[in-house]
Amino acid sequence: MEQKLAENIKYFRKLKNWTQQDLANQLQISRSVVAKWESGSSVPDVKTLVLLSGIFEVSVDHLIGNHISRSDLLKEFQKIYLSKQQQLDEETIEIVDFVVKNPQIKQSLLELKKLPIRKQKVVHRLLKTLIDEIKKT
Repeated sequence: MEQKLAENIKYFRKLKNWTQQDLANQLQISRSVVAKWESGSSVPDVKTLVLLSGIFEVSVDHLIGNHISRSDLLKEFQKIYLSKQQQLDEETIEIVDFVVKNPQIKQSLLELKKLPIRKQKVVHRLLKTLIDEIKKT
């Protein structure tokens, strides 16, 4: 667990394009403490883990390397986003997983969401056309 935590702290810090000092400033600690976490020579206390999970916008479980199964994730999504009558399928989970693993796509989708519906539809048609053309080659 400690090695996975070290890797995850470094990974999520880099996703934000932060230096160790930037993260240390967010937590009001010294840079050397962050360096020790990332090398695995020490681990944050529980209070700091909660702060880190908030800063990185991931659960503590995810931060420490306890990934939940797809079925558990599906249940959580349904609990949070949907009524009991609506179902969330495996394909939707795969899309969410793809977006999480590709921050550039996430950023593009956030920008798309800000556009008026009419422009969103134009982008959708362009994307569909591009994908169809790529499939042909």
